[in-house]
Amino acid sequence: MPKGAWTRYSEIEGLGECIKKFKQIERAFGSRGEYLLTVLLHNATIIRDIARGLAPEGPTGNLKRGQVAKLYMYQIPDRPAAFAAIDYRIAPHAHLIEFGHLARDGSHVPAVPFFRPAIDGARTTIFRNMKQAMQIMIMQAAKK
Repeated sequence: MPKGAWTRYSEIEGLGECIKKFKQIERAFGSRGEYLLTVLLHNATIIRDIARGLAPEGPTGNLKRGQVAKLYMYQIPDRPAAFAAIDYRIAPHAHLIEFGHLARDGSHVPAVPFFRPAIDGARTTIFRNMKQAMQIMIMQAAKK
């Protein structure tokens, strides 16, 4: 930036207030934004529910019960996240069904994908939800 350039920009009427608004918007996306956490968990729940619907029904029902959606906000400071996954304590066989496997007799058990198609099927909805949430958060932060 050339010498004296900042003084020219600082003379723009309302620039200081505009910068304050941008800082409020930036904070709105931080880990303390309860609305963002709700949206992230909702999107993970969408994937979980679709995957449960696509998962084959076994004799125990553990494959469907083992699918979870959780917040993952404390491991990454100021970067809230959510995930949909398999709880392998409940359904330790999920990967065998998702990808297929060889049986003990050497025959091939075909894959019955349920998780990958759930992610693919939810992608458009999740992107739309995130876009709407971000628009709402930006408008709310800009009004403060």
